[in-house]
Amino acid sequence: MTVGLMIMNPIIASLKVNPKILIAIGAFVAVVGAILSAGVTRFEYFLVTFACVVGIGIGFCYFPPL
Repeated sequence: MTVGLMIMNPIIASLKVNPKILIAIGAFVAVVGAILSAGVTRFEYFLVTFACVVGIGIGFCYFPPL
């Protein structure tokens, strides 16, 4: 999850988009990742869906309030 944050923060900082839109997109991606990770049966898929997808969603939500 930390890697997703580290990757997405500089990208999000360079975008000139309304912060409400970025937070909505990030929340959607994080929720979809959490729902997908609840339905997987293998640990590898869980790592990809939870750590990567939720991390990217949190990366979208983290920077705009600053």
